[in-house]
Amino acid sequence: MKHNRLLGYARKNINLYLFCFLMLIIQVGVRVIAPTLLARIVDEVIGKRNYEVFPRLLVLMAISYTLPGLLGYAQEYASDKLSKRTSCALRRDVFAAITAQDGEFFSSRTPADLMSRTTSDTDNIGFIFGFCGIFLIEIVAIVVTQFGALARVSMKCALVPLVLLPVIAYLAIRSEMKGDKISDAISDKRADLNAAASEAIMGIRTVKSFGKEDKERRRFGREAGIFRGLSVTFDSLWINWCTPQSIIALMMVPLAILVGGIEVIKGSMTMGELSMVMEYTSELSWPMMEIGWLLVEVSSARAGWRKVKAILDRKSSIRDGEIEKKEERGTMAFENVSFKSGDRTLLENVSFEITPGKTVAIMGPSGSGKSLIASLAVRFIDPTEGRVTINGVDMRDLTLSASRSFSSIVTQDVFLFSDSVRNNIALGNRRSANDEDIKKAARDAEAASFIEKLENGWDTVIGERGVGLSGGQKQRLSIARAFMRKNQLLILDDATSALDMETERDIERTVREEGTRSLLITAHRISAVCSADEIIVLDDGRIAERGTHQELLKKKGLYWETYISQYPEEGERA
Repeated sequence: MKHNRLLGYARKNINLYLFCFLMLIIQVGVRVIAPTLLARIVDEVIGKRNYEVFPRLLVLMAISYTLPGLLGYAQEYASDKLSKRTSCALRRDVFAAITAQDGEFFSSRTPADLMSRTTSDTDNIGFIFGFCGIFLIEIVAIVVTQFGALARVSMKCALVPLVLLPVIAYLAIRSEMKGDKISDAISDKRADLNAAASEAIMGIRTVKSFGKEDKERRRFGREAGIFRGLSVTFDSLWINWCTPQSIIALMMVPLAILVGGIEVIKGSMTMGELSMVMEYTSELSWPMMEIGWLLVEVSSARAGWRKVKAILDRKSSIRDGEIEKKEERGTMAFENVSFKSGDRTLLENVSFEITPGKTVAIMGPSGSGKSLIASLAVRFIDPTEGRVTINGVDMRDLTLSASRSFSSIVTQDVFLFSDSVRNNIALGNRRSANDEDIKKAARDAEAASFIEKLENGWDTVIGERGVGLSGGQKQRLSIARAFMRKNQLLILDDATSALDMETERDIERTVREEGTRSLLITAHRISAVCSADEIIVLDDGRIAERGTHQELLKKKGLYWETYISQYPEEGERA
């Protein structure tokens, strides 16, 4: 668990740690003194019948037994606060690390897995650095001070915990080692359980439309059963290993009393000293019963930290450049761009330019590389060969904010937030958004008419991912959101597939008439690309054809085949 990063979280809360340590020191000191008061009562008040000192000793005893409880409450409150602060700070850093990652990272991890890392794992780590961490120090301090005090009263009685403590330590370490492996599996399975639940809920319409409710229930039940099995195994581990620890710890008290009783019979120890032996041994026993639980919690935190650390240590392949220049107008160029994933070449030697006011369209079958080009244009990924430039500057040399401020992207997979229509559109440029700009963006995206018919108009709160809206309505809102950014390049990555052809043409005409934007369209439909200044047809990641609509029809190649498949009557005429 030791790591410079984790120690950094501790240093941020040094004041709370110092407060906890102060409370702990006072508690430990008072707990050492309390048994001496009891011994005096036994020897002086009961044994010698010196009743004059009894009231004073009774008051001191009441204070010595009450004060640790009050200080313990303050210490526990502060340590809980430490846990929450550490969890919150770590959760922010993990989330920041996740949002800074590249596309490859997200393709290999599920949202449920990442949610598990930012919630339960960070909570477990925070719990160790707060409550459990202070508690562990408290246990060590109590064991050392109580054992020292016991040895001072009777070395023979101190031999009892001295012999038993190594046995308890062995059992505790063994339980932690076994618990570490199970905790790791539980952490992974919790993510799988979350994934089963979230996928079924998010895809509930698909589930219901195919009548797969029972299948999803069985899937979730299977994951829940495996998770339950691991949890039961973990709990059984705690019982099987911690119960013997507790029994051995509890045996310390009667064994120490037995040894002390023999010393009393021999006359080498007073009854008051025997009472001290009983109190010190009792104080030693309860930390030993808790050490097993504590180490099990440590194993959970260690398992979580390994997964969290993997995210924090991972460096995105998309690095910030040094040039902060933000281009309001300019040319984007793909210069001999190729992209490989492992041994597969997904894009090979692609070159084209998008000059101000120009519309470039990318067509091709599924898997030909259309969306890959869109991702390269907004720098979600970087090319493995060649370069993408803005006004001749490699995008990798620009800062991420500068390169991404040049363009806006609208994808087929629309994501809308659980917020008002107004705020969803304003997200594109929240800093300078006003009602006039929001409504203009909606009009340009052909969305204003349906928005005004909603129950609460612009203030209508839509569900997550746009639940309650049609596919076309969601796409128009996402296009309006992109319009709000007012970037040089607007990228429509198959973003008009849910729109009718008339709306599609109106949106494209609006962009053209505005004259200030460039447009990059990836699409399957001829209607979405036919008016583009240049159409590029991809085939297996390579440029197979390029030209205008009329030029490509004359070539009677792949574009022509797509055209007649969508307009068969034109093929018959030809």
